Amino acid sequence: MSLKYREEKIGLARAQELLATADPVKIRAIRKIKVDQYARDMLAGNWYMNGETIIVNELGHMVEGGHRMRAVVQAATEGSAPYHPQPDIKVEMALLLGTKASVEVEDTIDTGMPRKYGDVLAISGFTNTTLIASVTRRLLTWERGVYYVTGGHIGRGSSVSFSEMDTFLEKNQEEVEAAVSFGTTYYKEAHLTPTNLGLSQVILTRSDANKAAEFFTGLITGADLAEDNPIRHLRERLNKLDWHQRREMNSRGAQAIRMALLIQAWNHFKLGTSPKKLQLPKGGLTNKNFPVVR
Repeated sequence: MSLKYREEKIGLARAQELLATADPVKIRAIRKIKVDQYARDMLAGNWYMNGETIIVNELGHMVEGGHRMRAVVQAATEGSAPYHPQPDIKVEMALLLGTKASVEVEDTIDTGMPRKYGDVLAISGFTNTTLIASVTRRLLTWERGVYYVTGGHIGRGSSVSFSEMDTFLEKNQEEVEAAVSFGTTYYKEAHLTPTNLGLSQVILTRSDANKAAEFFTGLITGADLAEDNPIRHLRERLNKLDWHQRREMNSRGAQAIRMALLIQAWNHFKLGTSPKKLQLPKGGLTNKNFPVVR
C-alpha cells in the first residue's frame, strides 16, 4: 500500500467533490455546532494547517474530514455569524490518500484523546489552566447570549474554538485571572462553583463595580443585611438549595438555578427594590427566559 500526502487549497467545488465520495455509513454523524465553529475560524482567517489530514482511502472515499469539508461549504455559501459568506474562500489543508479500505483500519481513525483548551494554556505557561479555560468559555458564550440551554448544559449551546478563546483571553486576561482568583477564594461562601462565581463577578462588575463589590461582600459574609435586603433573600434561598440539591448542587442544572437567583437578587439590589421572594420562571429555566443583568 502506497500512501500519498499532498497539500491543497480547498474551496467550495473541491469540498463538495470530496463530500460526494464519503460513505454515509462510515462518516461520523455531523455536529452542526462544530461545523459552525470551523466555518467561523475559516472566515476570520484563523484556520491553520496543523498536520491533521483529510483522509481518502484507496477506493477514493473520504473517511475523515466531513466536518471540515462542510465548514468550507458553509463558509462559502451561508457564512457563520457574525461573518458573511465568502464564495471564493479557499482553505489550505493536508490530504492523505490511499489508506486501506477496511473496517479494521477505518475504525481506528480519530480515536485519540482530544486536547482540551486547558492543555493549550498549560503549554503556553499558564497555571490554574482548567479554571481559566472554563471561565473563558463561559464568558465568551455568555457574551453571545448563551446563558442556559434546555437540558442543563450551560455554555455549551454554541461551540467555541481554541482560536476564539485565544483571542478573547488575550483581550480580557486580567479580568479572567481576577475572576478565577475570586472564584477559587470565595466559592464555598457564595454557594457557587468557582467558575460561576468568577463569571458572576465579571458580569456584575461590568454593570456597576462599586455596587458589585458591596453585593459580593454581603453575599459572602452575610453581615449587616436587613430583613428585606435581596442579598439576604438570596443567601437564605441558597442555603435551602444546599439541603435540597445536596450531591447535585454542582451539576449544570443546579448551578443554572443558582445563577438565575443571583441575577434576580442583583437586579433588585441595583434598583433598590425589595422582593418578597426570588422566583424562578414558571415552567422552568430556558435560555430565552433566563434573567438578564441590569
